[in-house]
Amino acid sequence: MPSRDATLKDALFIAELDEELLSNYNGPHALSALKMMAYPDTVSLIYTDEENSPAGFAIIQWKKDHSYITQIAVKPSHQNRGIGPVLLEECERRVFELGGPHMLELHVAEDNARARKVFETFGFEYTGVAPVLFKNGVKPLRMLKFAKALLQSKA
Repeated sequence: MPSRDATLKDALFIAELDEELLSNYNGPHALSALKMMAYPDTVSLIYTDEENSPAGFAIIQWKKDHSYITQIAVKPSHQNRGIGPVLLEECERRVFELGGPHMLELHVAEDNARARKVFETFGFEYTGVAPVLFKNGVKPLRMLKFAKALLQSKA
């Protein structure tokens, strides 16, 4: 699988992609991905392409009763190649390994139909509007999925 733990060498890629794709929601120069990576209860993942270059990332904040995908992003040049679902699957696998079956949560902008479709296809269900607003005033939708052991494909 082309996803792995993020390293310090990946920080610039993550910061740049965060700024490019997520600053509309987090605010410009928020560097929220780097801030989240610094927390001890997070797992940061990188997806690498066929040239071993970073193409996407996900950050999961792990808690005993549920886990939260704080950020997930794929480079525009690599979108629509199945990278988002691979990162989501790895998030679920890691969460299950850390704490067994429990809820996996994320927030997605109500105006981001493309991302919502990916999350719904992966099994996330809309459960209402989150009690906060993104910096741009857009309402984040709360989506949940029960994290469980993923079936291993037979070789």
